[in-house]
Amino acid sequence: MVATLIEVTRSGDIARLVVDGVEIPPNAIARNSVHVPVDADEIPSVDLTLVGARVSVSNTAGGDA
Repeated sequence: MVATLIEVTRSGDIARLVVDGVEIPPNAIARNSVHVPVDADEIPSVDLTLVGARVSVSNTAGGDA
């Protein structure tokens, strides 16, 4: 499932990112890590790095996924 709307607003090296009306906290986005590749043949996307004091990863896919 793809997002309906991703909004990126830049202010210098800091970016504000809103995905379907939900803002990602700016302090969770690494500085200068937001990249918006432009390729007319691809689905529009945004690449970024999220940072946190702690990161928790859970695999609920089951099997070998």
